[in-house]
Parts: sequence; C-alpha cells; structure tokens
Amino acid sequence: MIEDKIIFYEIVCTFEKIFTDISGEYCSFLKSDLLEKNFNSKVNTLISPSSEMSFPENKICLTIFYDSEEFKLQTYHGEYRDLKCLIQDRLYTEDFGDCGGMGRCGTCLVEVIGLKGEAALKKRNESTTLGRLSSIGPEIRLACQIRVDDSLSNVLIRVLGK
Repeated sequence: MIEDKIIFYEIVCTFEKIFTDISGEYCSFLKSDLLEKNFNSKVNTLISPSSEMSFPENKICLTIFYDSEEFKLQTYHGEYRDLKCLIQDRLYTEDFGDCGGMGRCGTCLVEVIGLKGEAALKKRNESTTLGRLSSIGPEIRLACQIRVDDSLSNVLIRVLGK
C-alpha cells in the first residue's frame, strides 16, 4: 500500500512540474480552486501519517563512516537495490559510482566490516575491477555489488571512493 502512495506522490509531483510555466506559477487551468483543493488533499493524504502507512518491521541498521563523520542509518529490504544507491541517496556523495552500478569503475569503494554469508562473496565484475586496484584488502568492496538486505544489519562501512 505504501508503494502505491509513494508512486502516486511521485506522479503528482511530476504532474506539478510539467504544468508549471517559466515564471514558476501554475498554468491557468491548474489554478482552479477545485483542482487545487483536490490536489492538496491528495498530497496531504499521502504525506500525513496514517495507520495504513507503516514501514516494514525488519529494519536494517548500519553504520557508515564518510568524510570523517559517522552516520547511523536505517533502511529495509527493497528500499534500495544496492549499497551504492543507499549511500548516494542518504549521504550525497560526489563522484561515487560513475559507471552506474556495473562494477567496472571502482569509484564506489567501501570497506565493509562484519559482512557475512553470501553477501560476502564477490560476484560479476567486482573481482576483476578490484584486481586492477592496488593494495586492496579482503574487506574492500564495490558498493554497487552489495545488495541491501538483512546481511547488512549491524555492519560497519567506510566510504573510500576513488
């Protein structure tokens, strides 16, 4: 249910952007009181807390060190496809993940302490890309190759970048 509300909210925001003219005001047909009230009530319904809007119970808690700061983050399975997306979205990193998650550029380097199970295995292009880089330890990974799931719970991550 929450996914539907988020998608609807994104559609409403896109609709609002499309029908905004250069001066930043709504086009004349959007200024009607009825449409504006309907729009505002839908947005308020989407962003106001309700019993229907509950987040998954299985929270994934992780600690990320970036730019000499510590960030304690919570997410849930399915919110982000990989660790690179989570880091970019929450920490606003620059020049991080230039290849878009293909595992080829090595710009999303992270040190991961405490990763276990299948998530600790290097897959796809990751081994080849890491092999090109010098002085890489076993805890160094490409964030784009680490899926966001329960295996990230309680791990420590240090963003290394390029």
